[in-house]
Order: sequence, then C-alpha cells, then structure tokens
Amino acid sequence: MIPHFPESKRLELTDKSEVEQFTQEYPPYSDFNFVSLWSWDVDQKTKLSLLNDNLLIKFSDYCDGSEFWSVIGKNELDATILRLFDYLRQTNGLTKLRLVPESVIKTLSANHKFQIQADCNNDDYVMSIQDLSQMKGTRFLSKRNHVNKFVRTYTDKVKVKPLDVTTNYNQGKILETFKKWTQIKNRDKNETQRELMAIKRLFIVASKTKINGVGVWMDDNLIGFSIEEIIDSEWAIMHFEKADTGFSGLYEFLNLQSAVYLQAEGCKFLNLEQDLGDEGLRRAKLSYRPVKMLKKFTIAPLT
Repeated sequence: MIPHFPESKRLELTDKSEVEQFTQEYPPYSDFNFVSLWSWDVDQKTKLSLLNDNLLIKFSDYCDGSEFWSVIGKNELDATILRLFDYLRQTNGLTKLRLVPESVIKTLSANHKFQIQADCNNDDYVMSIQDLSQMKGTRFLSKRNHVNKFVRTYTDKVKVKPLDVTTNYNQGKILETFKKWTQIKNRDKNETQRELMAIKRLFIVASKTKINGVGVWMDDNLIGFSIEEIIDSEWAIMHFEKADTGFSGLYEFLNLQSAVYLQAEGCKFLNLEQDLGDEGLRRAKLSYRPVKMLKKFTIAPLT
C-alpha cells in the first residue's frame, strides 16, 4: 500500500491498481500513466505518497535524471501543496512542483498562494485517431503524399502486423530497430541510454496491461514499430515509436497503420506525449494536427 506523507515508497508493479484509482478520474496525462511511470523509472527512484487523499509522486527527469515532485488529486489541494512545500524546504530546498495537470490546477482555490506557470515543453499532444487513420483533406496532404510514396515503393516488400511485445523474439527485434535508429540519427549512448532502459522496462509490465504494438516488417527485419497502450474505450497512449528513416515515408505509414489498429479497438484519441522542448519533435507532432493538448504547469510558492 502507498503510505501516508511524509512517508513514501518506491514504485513497484503491485502499485498499479492503487495509482490508477487516482489517475482514472482524469484525462490520461502521460506522466501519471502507470506504464509510463514504471518504464521511465530507470533509476528506480520514483516514489509514491498519499496526502489528504491526493497522490504525490517523486519523479526523475526523463532526460537528466534530476528529481522533483508532482501531485494529482482534488482534495484540500492548497493545504496539500503547502504541506509539501514545507517538507521540501526542510529536506532539500526544492520548492517547485512540475508536470501538474491542468485538471488539478483548476481545483485550486481562487485565492491560492502560488506562482503557476505553463510547462509547455511537457504538454501532451492529443490526436484524433479517425483523422490519423484516414489522413483526409488538405491538412494531411503532405502526410498522405509520404504514405502514398512509401506504398508505391515498398508495397510488395513490407508487411504490417500486430507486434506482441511480450515475446523474446519481438523484444529482440525492437531493440535491433532502436539500435539502428540511434545509428541513423548519430546519437551516442549517453543520449539514448535512458530511453533504451525505459523500453526494456516496458517489456516487464507489458503483460499486465493492454499494450498494442504495430510492426512494419521487410523480410525478417523490423524496420519500424510503435507501442501503444489502450487506456479505455476512448483513449490510447503511444509510449514508443521508432523507424528506419532510410525508408522515405515510413513514419507516416507507421502512424497511419497504428491508427487503423487502434480505431479497430474502438479508440478515439491518441496521446503522443510531450516534446520535452525538442524543436524537431515539436514540429513533427504538430504536423499531425493535434485536436487538443493536455496542458501541464509548474507550481511554486509566492515570493
């Protein structure tokens, strides 16, 4: 069980149902999704605590591993945050909460005593699965052209299949594709190690949730993959996606095929997660025409 603040515990697989009791009341913010929490806990420093029936989470930054706290809940929220700030002042001096969902911000009192700032680098991009599965109209003309070019060039050479990420064979192929992607992108080990570890940790939790994988194969080579989790009857989250960019149009083709699979499952919205301030990633996600953003904020005390 998750202890009451100021006690806390390290994140474990057995915490899944308890964490989801809190998160299921909100849109699926990627950071609070259990699979994401577990996968990106590569330093095994994520901690959980309860305060006033709110869930407090100590995160490690996705890129540099630095530690910070966040909160999700709606009960006595002002008092909860003030108590957390008092604790942080006494222990490490860090008094800024990050990744706080907009849905949580809206439950603060009108006369709260906090500085609230948009955390745009961490806003989640939400796509219409119907739009992605069809790519109709002028908004998707460029994407459609890339897909058509890929199909014309490779239609008799590739196969699209569901990707079971719980098998050792497919896990090995996913890691091969990831390695190939790092080489094409000229990324060194320090840049990609955390993401590689996160993918391996996802393999551990995959059998305990509804993971939907899609693979594009050329002979025995997996040239592109996406790994999504179906959250409920409407929502899915894309946890990882990688493709060999030597095949022009492969990413667009992969995204379309992933949407087709998700639509068959009845899903309506796909959370593509945040861009982390990477301009290239931001442009890429915007190019798929998000229908909404799940916004996040930082909270700090008034000075």
